[in-house]
Amino acid sequence: MVPDTIVLGPEHINRLESIGTLHIYNNTEKSDQELINLLNDADILIMGMIEFRPDVFKSLKNLKMLSLWTTGYDYVDIDIAKKHNILLTNVPGYSAVAVAEHVFAMLFSLLRKIPAADGHVKMGFYDRTNFLGSELAGKTMGVIGAGSIGKRVAQIAKSLEMNVIVNTANPSKERAEKYGFNFLSFEEVLMQSDFISLHIPLKPDTENMVSYHEFNIMKNSAIVINTARGKIIDEDALVDALNSGKIAGACIDVLSEDKVKEDNSLLNFNNVILSPHCAFYTKEAIKKLSDIAIDNIVGFINGNPQNVIF
Repeated sequence: MVPDTIVLGPEHINRLESIGTLHIYNNTEKSDQELINLLNDADILIMGMIEFRPDVFKSLKNLKMLSLWTTGYDYVDIDIAKKHNILLTNVPGYSAVAVAEHVFAMLFSLLRKIPAADGHVKMGFYDRTNFLGSELAGKTMGVIGAGSIGKRVAQIAKSLEMNVIVNTANPSKERAEKYGFNFLSFEEVLMQSDFISLHIPLKPDTENMVSYHEFNIMKNSAIVINTARGKIIDEDALVDALNSGKIAGACIDVLSEDKVKEDNSLLNFNNVILSPHCAFYTKEAIKKLSDIAIDNIVGFINGNPQNVIF
């Protein structure tokens, strides 16, 4: 069963129907009991970003596998899955190209004032005076997290003649030499970078990892880019840093909640570029994501599970 709004092409639906009985439910805005009734017979679920409440999760007695249509799994109750022996798989690495390119799409848009320039011309004006931009070449890109996405961001930055510094939990001289960047401490990256791009998972020790102290030690000219998880940044601290000029701007694809409220202060800044958690959302990445999520199911059924989280 698919209790979530995810993207499945005809070829994906055909594959799933060849495996077993397929039910797709796009509308999951239901009560706990309605969800339990809907999914009670499911042996396998493909889940995107729907957050199952504990009472729903532990009530699905037939459930044997969750094939996550994501890389991150911070929204899944791991303890309940373990307790009920539910195999959990994800899709690592599928969006490295898409997310890394989105980082630079947002950054270029902010530095070259593309949204404002586009609106200016479409209103019938043609004056460049207010659109003085900045270049990336020669600047320092700080990358927090050196997984597949962070590494791709670092490689693109190098190709743009930027200096690249990286913080990761597992630094090594060999990796630094191979990819041509330097590993530094978290605070050193924050202090030395012109641009800081976040590529770490959301865990208890990374929630609000970038807060008041972290913004205080950044350059006043720094721009922060977050395409990872919204809760990695303390949004109140971010708003404070923008209001006070402690940083020069932000590019934010993920908010602390996967929706935007009308009173969110980030909507009011001209030096902030926002997008609706779509950094991963390219035709190529989505196809790969669905392909691998289904491959995970096939592997489980054939007794050869892959991409197992636990």
